[in-house]
Amino acid sequence: MLDSSFVRFYYLKEGSMNLEEKLAQASSESDTALTIGVFDGVHRGHQHLISHLQNAALKNRLLSGIITFDRHPQEIFTPEITLPYLTTKKEREHLLRELKVKLIVTIPFTLQTAQMSARQFVNLLCRYLKMKRFVIGPNTTFGRDKEGNSALLQALGKE
Repeated sequence: MLDSSFVRFYYLKEGSMNLEEKLAQASSESDTALTIGVFDGVHRGHQHLISHLQNAALKNRLLSGIITFDRHPQEIFTPEITLPYLTTKKEREHLLRELKVKLIVTIPFTLQTAQMSARQFVNLLCRYLKMKRFVIGPNTTFGRDKEGNSALLQALGKE
């Protein structure tokens, strides 16, 4: 049975390591249900998604986890635009911890991250975070050219 009292938080800083090496630092001993996003403000939509994550984790006896980023991806694609954040990184972490998520991994969003295929990214999550479920919102995309979506995840799940 999973210990419901602990939370593990990993802030993987930008540096010389690649994303795979960074995720290896946060490797999980337990199988996980994960979601992904910036989660700025942790608003009602985020809370609804996290509720689905928690339910999937509980139903399947998995550790609930969030993959978030150190900055909004738009800051990499259009660096001339300054995005206003609703919360600081520290406030966001606090809000996510209050929702009883057990694993929070903040990864640096870089050009290297942006160029990774959705398949590669999912494979890394499976390998290092032992992901068994991936809960996403209806408009969520990830990976190079936004190729990762619910249809791709269903296809990868069948493989």
